[in-house]
Amino acid sequence: MPAGRIISWEGPAVKNFHSLRVKIAAVFCVCVIIPLLGVNLVVFKWYQQNLEESTVRVYDMVSDQIETNLDTYLTAVKRISLYPYYNNQIQEILYDISIHGDRSVMTRENNDIMNDFLFNMLIQDQEIQSVFITDLDGNVVYNKSNGGYYRDTDYFRSYIASMDEEFLIIPTHPQSYVNRTRKNVFSYVRVIKEVNTNTPIGYAILEMDSGLILEMTEKNSDVSDAYIAVTLQDGSMLNGTIPEEQLEAFSEYFSETGRDDSEGSVIIDGDRYLLSVSAKSDNGLVTWIFQKEEVVMSGLNQMAGLTTLILILVSAAVLAATVVASRQLTAPLVHLRDAMMQVKHGNFKAKVKEAGGRDEVGELTDCFNSMLDAIDDLITREYKLKLQERDANLQALQNQINPHFLYNTLESITMMAEINDDTDVAEMVTDLGKFMRFTLTTRDAMVRLSEELACVENYVQIQNVRYDHCISLSVDCPEKLADNRIVKLSIQPVVENAILHGTGGAGSGIHLRIRVREENSDMEILIADDGQGMDPETLAGVIKNLEQGEETERPGQSIGLKNVHQRIKLRYGEKYGLKITSKPGKGTEVRLLLPCSREESHA
Repeated sequence: MPAGRIISWEGPAVKNFHSLRVKIAAVFCVCVIIPLLGVNLVVFKWYQQNLEESTVRVYDMVSDQIETNLDTYLTAVKRISLYPYYNNQIQEILYDISIHGDRSVMTRENNDIMNDFLFNMLIQDQEIQSVFITDLDGNVVYNKSNGGYYRDTDYFRSYIASMDEEFLIIPTHPQSYVNRTRKNVFSYVRVIKEVNTNTPIGYAILEMDSGLILEMTEKNSDVSDAYIAVTLQDGSMLNGTIPEEQLEAFSEYFSETGRDDSEGSVIIDGDRYLLSVSAKSDNGLVTWIFQKEEVVMSGLNQMAGLTTLILILVSAAVLAATVVASRQLTAPLVHLRDAMMQVKHGNFKAKVKEAGGRDEVGELTDCFNSMLDAIDDLITREYKLKLQERDANLQALQNQINPHFLYNTLESITMMAEINDDTDVAEMVTDLGKFMRFTLTTRDAMVRLSEELACVENYVQIQNVRYDHCISLSVDCPEKLADNRIVKLSIQPVVENAILHGTGGAGSGIHLRIRVREENSDMEILIADDGQGMDPETLAGVIKNLEQGEETERPGQSIGLKNVHQRIKLRYGEKYGLKITSKPGKGTEVRLLLPCSREESHA
């Protein structure tokens, strides 16, 4: 065989080693196949890393939110545990028992005092299952539960003996009281000190249903398929969503790790997990979120396999095309090479405009363009994912406004007002709390008529403080209609409007009458007042605004008559809604027509 010659795989003819066909094949191998594989590998690694980081970021937000919710709840429990500090009788009883060792003070009268006091602590939160008061040795002085019979246990004595702080959280254990089913609870222990000398005189122990933690972890749809656990800093588990068959392996990991603020991946029981940990709690809690790496990467791995297969097929087609039609491919390959160089430098919009006909080169060009479309689509999807992630961050920040903080604050104000014998303030704050609880926490669009009327009564009582008790309200509602479901906040805005526009100034009284009647299959609600009323021109303007789309309501009225009218029509149809009649000096009457309905509420 002559030197410098090779045998072509197409036949026995000898080709020049430096032929254009070989050069084109070499160029395509270097400039097409290798860059495509490199781009595919880089994009895969980049997307894999980005997917892991974005997943962990989402989990970080969720774990922080869970921890914030738990801290908020435990802050409320901490406030309840301080009750013994403010009761002189409890302080005296515990002082005699713990300091003087005199348990004879537990007379029938003192037992009744203890019973009433612990019952008051128990009803402060529905998740509290049991309350104990013990002496300094952990002996129970008195206890109270929401049901069942007491089963004496020594579980908290060892914890009390090792306490070196003002409070302590005891990990999940069976409830001290036994009912039909014995719940798992976790306990909050608070040292009780004599107020004047700051001398420890006993302990307050509150047992909370550990299912509360499970409810907080299961609310997050973003991590519905992940494992979530809440532990103490020593690794003791409170509760979580880890399957029972894997609980032992995870518990061993918690015990060995304790508290870990790091993130990344860990191997537990042979499986690799993405890990997010939050240990920012003021109460010593640690929130863990584990997600199997194979779950996160399953879609990406499928895409990588498909992309690799496509690249292999494209490469084979390119090599075959160079052998069959090197001359015909020269011009299209130049264009394709130029486009590839642009792609190599990051321009994924550089498609080949001049196709190479219907042969293999043309197919290669089409495949190349399709590949660019796929890469561009991948980048577009990633950009949209970033936008969605940003929106999720904003939503998470908005959701951090916890209504429980507002309710707890109102309850504290009420307690302080009652202690100071300021009953007017206490009653007003109580009414305000009920009103805000109805308007803020009720998520249903439909409520019972009785609930709406109760909201109206609370609102009127609040307004009476402002208007020097010059507003009176009478309600006539048959009992059989009280359970009918109506659009939430459909009566209260009408009453608000009557008070704002019906009173003639400071000291001017107004009487409101609400009458509910059933007419055929409909329900009529009349809200009448004896206020100033409206002249025909003003009434016509109000009715016109009620039916038209202009926003002409007064500033400060977030929910006005038009809003109520439109919501009723949208829900029930054009037949229903508001009708208004008024006479100057005689008052105004608003008629709400609704269908009689006892159906379940709609979110």
